[in-house]
Amino acid sequence: MLSEILDAMCLEVQALFKDTGNTVLRDTQFKMTDMPLYTIPVIVMSLKESPEIRQLIGGMTKADFGWHIKAYFYDANSDLSMTDPFSTEAYDIIHTIYQHFAARQWLTDEFIQVSQTFGYKLTLNGMSKAEPLRSEAGVIPGFSITYDSVGLDIGTADRSQDGPEIEDITQSPDNSYLTIYDSQLNIDALGEVIDFTISTNTPFVIQSDSDWLTIDPIDGNEDSTITLTASENDSGAQRQAILKIKVPMTDIEDQTITIIQSI
Repeated sequence: MLSEILDAMCLEVQALFKDTGNTVLRDTQFKMTDMPLYTIPVIVMSLKESPEIRQLIGGMTKADFGWHIKAYFYDANSDLSMTDPFSTEAYDIIHTIYQHFAARQWLTDEFIQVSQTFGYKLTLNGMSKAEPLRSEAGVIPGFSITYDSVGLDIGTADRSQDGPEIEDITQSPDNSYLTIYDSQLNIDALGEVIDFTISTNTPFVIQSDSDWLTIDPIDGNEDSTITLTASENDSGAQRQAILKIKVPMTDIEDQTITIIQSI
């Protein structure tokens, strides 16, 4: 799960800045001695702390970790003092990243996949000046955005007796319930936005078998209104998506909703 999320995050930011001249790198790829190999502006992505990975009751794996996304830009109009460097151009890059993740309109199949498979979520933590890069050319100012993130791996619920021990257990209530009021929903061809309601008192995750449907939120732990947004159906044929609502920390059976989009 973790490696898939890390790769998907980097691919999503690379796609966001495709053909702009920006270089997007993981911190493990970024070596000061190799600076001539990289173009400026450069965007450096790194984990801000070691991931906290634990297994919940029932076997589901949960990973909590944070991101630093730093942008560096030569900016002749900025304050380039050694004590307080600042780059307005780097801020523009960071603001673009912020707007993209706030809009939740993903560019890559990889990021769509981790969002649906792991219920992967990003929460903005803050924006600030980054520590400057220092190279032979001098000081390179930058700006940083930080996110907290979480991913849930439902697939690990089917663990064997030889699997990892369960740690940090949060027991679901004995009276856990999950109620879905719709078994089928219809969406028009133009991409209508519709809602449905989940009644529950325990954590759930929604999975979809189709990438033309956006689900928000994709997980929760209480009564929730779920918003579905479909892209326009220009395929010339009716299409359908199957949503599975899973409550992996209980014995509750998965529930299914069929979404049908007209032509």
